[in-house]
Amino acid sequence: MKYVYVLTSTEKDLYYEQCLMSVFSLRHYMPDAEIIILTDNRTNSTFKGKREKIKKYVSSIISVDFPETAGNIERSRVLKTTIPDYISGDFLFIDCDTIICESLSDIEKFDYPVAAVLDGHVPLSEHKHKEYFFKARKENGLHRNCKPGFSYK
Repeated sequence: MKYVYVLTSTEKDLYYEQCLMSVFSLRHYMPDAEIIILTDNRTNSTFKGKREKIKKYVSSIISVDFPETAGNIERSRVLKTTIPDYISGDFLFIDCDTIICESLSDIEKFDYPVAAVLDGHVPLSEHKHKEYFFKARKENGLHRNCKPGFSYK
């Protein structure tokens, strides 16, 4: 199992520091884990000096080139929705603000083609922002029975 983080960051935000703490906590509980950072070319160029520390805890960093005009939000969304283009085999995507509190090795016992955690750990019908999500779906021409988050090519 590969553990994948997507990181787009500048020296002016805290995403790098969040990712570093998450990677450190994963490495603490799973010293032999294959930890991969999927990042963009601009973020990758900042991994020097104090921001070089993350390299000590990850197995590899994959950098994807983007045009300079692409913002970090766009870069992050594209990377997150195209992870299988860069990572082969089974992987677990972990948000950078996740602290690992125990080994994740039990996840490998499950045989699901796709698995996810509910946003807010509740069904959409009970989510505190459900009206926002329903409105956004309607404005984007999506239906309530549509499964968001999947990109088909």
